[in-house]
Amino acid sequence: MAGQRSSHTDSTTTGTLVILRLFPNLTVAHETRITNGEGGLPAGALVANGGFGQACATSIRDVDGDGLNDIAVGALTSSITNTNDGALYILFMRGDDTVRNFTRLSQAVGEGFDRLPVAVSFLGDSIAALPPRDPGNNPVDIVVSAIGSNTVALAPLGSNGTLSAAPRRFWTDTGRLPIGTFNGRFGR
Repeated sequence: MAGQRSSHTDSTTTGTLVILRLFPNLTVAHETRITNGEGGLPAGALVANGGFGQACATSIRDVDGDGLNDIAVGALTSSITNTNDGALYILFMRGDDTVRNFTRLSQAVGEGFDRLPVAVSFLGDSIAALPPRDPGNNPVDIVVSAIGSNTVALAPLGSNGTLSAAPRRFWTDTGRLPIGTFNGRFGR
């Protein structure tokens, strides 16, 4: 799986996620491209110049409990208000590597990260999933960076792909925790 945040579709730069299935000799058996209007993602689902594919993580496992692993994808410059606040897409997958449904998480009102105590920029630069707190209960905690703010946010996902609680902002270059920045780009 690889993201290409600057691929061109319909004369805009929306970004693309490419999923490759390989033969044992490492040649490509199957390729699925996910972008606006392709791979199960509806046309218009991605914001123009949004950087979809900046980061991707399959480590979020099966969020919705349908038996298939789901994918988190960062869109670093995605913004409805042209402020480069960024977004995180949770893709609920089908067995043929296409998108069945998706959730967009951002700082827009009602999209989850609007509950952060401060505004951040370039959310979705990198993504990782933490090990489950309770393996019998399927909550997934995602850590996502916002490099424009030297911020990392902890986002607890619910089974529907929305945030099950307010995200927590931590680890900034202000010295809140003993982990600082690396060349001014924390979280990479």
